[in-house]
Amino acid sequence: MSYNRTQTLAIDPNTEPDLAGYKFYAGTASKIYDPARTVTTTSPQATITGLDNGITYYFAATAYDTASPFNESTFSAEVSKTMVVP
Repeated sequence: MSYNRTQTLAIDPNTEPDLAGYKFYAGTASKIYDPARTVTTTSPQATITGLDNGITYYFAATAYDTASPFNESTFSAEVSKTMVVP
């Protein structure tokens, strides 16, 4: 049975003066992130939706600047979580 689970993630804010925002990534394999589950935000916190019960997801984040095209940081440390029914 599948459930539409969510996961809220947060990172320490980037303090660079040209910061434009953050990207939060999720995938079902380590360091392989699903573009459909990428959340772009100006906040250092995001909620990723549509996660299936019983699946382990891997999460990471980047920061990007105002340059055109923007410069994106390297990935943060990766964390993982198996979605379970509460």
